[in-house]
Amino acid sequence: MGVRAGAWRKGAKLVSTSFISPAMAECAADILKWARESLAVENEHLHRPRGNQVVCPFVGPAMDNDSFYLAFHPEVGQHCEQLIEQIMMSYIPQSSIISGPRQSFLYE
Repeated sequence: MGVRAGAWRKGAKLVSTSFISPAMAECAADILKWARESLAVENEHLHRPRGNQVVCPFVGPAMDNDSFYLAFHPEVGQHCEQLIEQIMMSYIPQSSIISGPRQSFLYE
């Protein structure tokens, strides 16, 4: 039996809803903990020439302002790179993609 979970942004605006099982909810909690403790912290092995040494400086602020999202696709196997790419691209608004002569890239 799954539980219905909703994602809201500040101001109670409904973003999206989905059904997740207790196992998926536990997995989501583990991922959020890992992101906060491993990606949103400084790492002594990073040696950027400027700025902080946080593994991913976007994760902490995204989590803090409630814009760090998880999407589960249990139908995808571990060796489905093309399908994973299609799913990832489906989450990016087409207006944010620029087509260049050799490749597509995102606004920074």
